[in-house]
Amino acid sequence: MPHKKKLFLGTLIIVSILVATSVHADVNLNGLTYQWANWNTGAVSNNPLASPTFTLDKSVILTYIDTYHWNNGRGVKPGKIGLIDGSGKRYGPWQAVGLAGQGGTVPDALWVVRPNEKLPAGTYIVTDSSPETWSFNSKSGNAGFAGIQYKPVDSNGGTQEKNGDCDTSMTLKKGKEYSGGDYDEISDTTTCECAQKCEDDDNCKAFTWMEGGMCWLKDGINKLIDYTGAVSGAKGK
Repeated sequence: MPHKKKLFLGTLIIVSILVATSVHADVNLNGLTYQWANWNTGAVSNNPLASPTFTLDKSVILTYIDTYHWNNGRGVKPGKIGLIDGSGKRYGPWQAVGLAGQGGTVPDALWVVRPNEKLPAGTYIVTDSSPETWSFNSKSGNAGFAGIQYKPVDSNGGTQEKNGDCDTSMTLKKGKEYSGGDYDEISDTTTCECAQKCEDDDNCKAFTWMEGGMCWLKDGINKLIDYTGAVSGAKGK
């Protein structure tokens, strides 16, 4: 029996049917800004019947993809998310990290990857390594729920985001993440902007910024762990 739940985003998978969509204007969902998303708040089932695709009309830096695995309220251990372009070229797949869904009650329901890779203009299918647990419904065209974020490409062929040296009292730790303690998240930021938001908030004791522009403010200074693409700082550290 399909279950209705608060939804985050999902991703795409290769099956016999494709649902083609173009990347459109920014979509604001769950406090995040996506350049493309196909999810909704309807009841869902596992194992989608179709593979959504998205089309880019210019080159971008792909910063974020997520997929949703409600899986009857159980979630599932994160696997891999990838892309295939119109010529069959594969990007990734990248190992996903799992985040809790439905208000934090379903572990590993949301799979997230942050590729930070350049994509040329074209049409792409997003692939998911666990179609049997991937959420979909008729409102998504029977395709797995998905969403993407990207950054423009500058004249040098890289991302337009420039972090530089931040004016902060905190020592920035590259490739490190403070685990747990998240009480707020802000999308589309730079490292320096994330650090400043923490500096300006008395409740913030530490922060972690991720490639793709996501900023997590933390109410405590917990264990520091390795995480590629992350930058972290803590007050008094």
